[in-house]
Amino acid sequence: MSESISDPLLSSTVIQHLRELIAKTLADHKQKKLKRKLPVDMQMLDCAQEDLKLQKKFIERMELSDQQYTETIGKLSKNMDKLTNSIVDGFAVLKNALYCPPPIYYVFSFWRRLSSTCVCSSSWSITCR
Repeated sequence: MSESISDPLLSSTVIQHLRELIAKTLADHKQKKLKRKLPVDMQMLDCAQEDLKLQKKFIERMELSDQQYTETIGKLSKNMDKLTNSIVDGFAVLKNALYCPPPIYYVFSFWRRLSSTCVCSSSWSITCR
């Protein structure tokens, strides 16, 4: 009876030991497989695939950079247009603020014409004929 109790314990430890051996053997096999050299053709194919991946990433980044550059130049152009319009408006306001009346020559010619038809008295009144 004591043997029947120890047999299940013995069998579970043996099973556990076998599982560990199998797991270790599989791990060693994977390591050996990874360490094996690939044939030259496979190495060249792998390098070519990596090169293609890098080129695709490079092209995608260049396209993204080109798109950002186009957007930036568009914004810069709009801002330059706004700045130009603001300068034009500023000069128009300045022109209106500094607007000079017609030259004195025109004022004198007006008074000459007025004096030829009107008579001035000493009381600063003008009477026209």
